[in-house]
Amino acid sequence: MENLLEQIKGVVGVSGVMIYDRELDETSMMMPANFDEEFRDRLGGKFLDLLSFIEGSSKLRMKLSRGWLIIRSAGRFAILIIAKSELNMPTLDLVLKSIQVALDNKIYTPPEKKEVVFTEESSFTLVRAINLLVDHFSDTISRFQLAQMLRKSKSDLQEQYPDLKHFTVEHNASVILIKGSESRLDSYSIEAVAAWMSQFKRYANEGTVMVSFNLKEATAEIRRDLDNLGFYRKFQQFAPSQKI
Repeated sequence: MENLLEQIKGVVGVSGVMIYDRELDETSMMMPANFDEEFRDRLGGKFLDLLSFIEGSSKLRMKLSRGWLIIRSAGRFAILIIAKSELNMPTLDLVLKSIQVALDNKIYTPPEKKEVVFTEESSFTLVRAINLLVDHFSDTISRFQLAQMLRKSKSDLQEQYPDLKHFTVEHNASVILIKGSESRLDSYSIEAVAAWMSQFKRYANEGTVMVSFNLKEATAEIRRDLDNLGFYRKFQQFAPSQKI
């Protein structure tokens, strides 16, 4: 996919490009260096929102004050392009035709989506994932600040995700389950926690400068369990530009 992104990015005038794979529910992108992570996440989210209104094969081209916004959607893949005013449109059209053929002929098969089996133990796996993510930021942000970020991000989402009321944030930024809640949670809690962690991470990024972040590395000790729950896929829905 990186090679295809580079081909589009190589067209004169193209500033950034994003490709969304509907079957894998994954987004790949190459954006200008001045687009910070939060902006890329917002842009990816708006792109996915827009795609929900697009049916079948579509070509959209919008003139902006300083350039172009172009969307191509066909079958499994959708492409978003941000370009400058001096975009070489004929060259881009030729490149996109070639890219579409390459996408249509991609040889890998998407993995089967297994039915999620959620047990009481799964509830504690989610709690452990939260605490491992918090630990990732604890070297550069105080535990007091992290606890505030956890509470604020939880408050932001609790109306939308009532399951979050079963999680308690302690003063040292540790998260625990309210006693007995493990029997009340179900597979919907996976999305709730993924949304919470994505929101928390945004606040944490504002509080420190992180050189890199990889969720699977941060949660390596329970990676298999989180994979089985589909947690990483859910997390990426809320942070489409984030490598996990």
